[in-house]
Amino acid sequence: MKTILVPTDFSENAAVAYDYAVMLAGKTGATIHLLHIMDGPYSAPTPEGDNKIAAGAHYMMEVMKFTKLRISKLKNSKVFKNVKVIDAIEIGNVPSKIYESAKKYKADMIVMGTHGVSGFQESLLGSNAERVIRNAEIPVLSVRDKIKSSKISIIVFATDFSKETELVLPAVSKISAMFNAKLMLMKIVTMVDFESTHETEKQIEKFWKHNKIYKCPTQIYYAYSKDEGIRDFAANAKADMIALGTHGRHGLSHLFKGSIAEEVVNHASLPVLTFNFHKKLLKESAKGKKRKPSIKNNPSWVY
Repeated sequence: MKTILVPTDFSENAAVAYDYAVMLAGKTGATIHLLHIMDGPYSAPTPEGDNKIAAGAHYMMEVMKFTKLRISKLKNSKVFKNVKVIDAIEIGNVPSKIYESAKKYKADMIVMGTHGVSGFQESLLGSNAERVIRNAEIPVLSVRDKIKSSKISIIVFATDFSKETELVLPAVSKISAMFNAKLMLMKIVTMVDFESTHETEKQIEKFWKHNKIYKCPTQIYYAYSKDEGIRDFAANAKADMIALGTHGRHGLSHLFKGSIAEEVVNHASLPVLTFNFHKKLLKESAKGKKRKPSIKNNPSWVY
């Protein structure tokens, strides 16, 4: 991991992600790109007869000047004192600019704070974190609460043990190794998609035959809903982080089917690491592209 993108709006919600980014940077030697997005346009009230274009340009320059001072102060604060930080300012739509900047700065991971939403607000507005994990092509670590411990000991990876899981298991395993954490794989079974324990165990057995190099404990957990089950299991396992894949649904598909990953991000108190099952990955898999058998031999852990 060489580059970690950390979006900030200078709020307390954004600040909860800083410690996790610093922790990752400290373990990998990665550079943190501290990103602020000005979601203009900005305009200032002007007296009658004034040149509004000139006044608007002047106001924008003042806003930019103030923002540069603010992000520079944050960059040089004690929070980031032990890591290399590069600050950047972009202008545009926040979620779009985040994943565009991830490509621009060749980021390996996005670490961002999220306030979480619920009820009426959730159905209409969602959150920036939701939109980012829906579109980002790299792992996104969404953080809602301040870091409680400097050590990540247990990571729960919620999965259905499908072939898609094989696409992101190397990255999840790599991250757990960075933290020297125990990685647990678990499957939630609900009444909606109920299957017998025997069926699930056969599926898990088949999965491990194709992934023998990874040795992780597995669990089956029965719950009313998948997102609730993931959070409950993680709490019972005393996990420090939740990991899961998302299909990044858009439009009507997202409206009617929703996203388990987004539900977990919105409601979990633990940091949530998401991996997007992108079409290009599935196409590569369908073509039979072989992946190297070991992460240690593969320097590019983000596919």
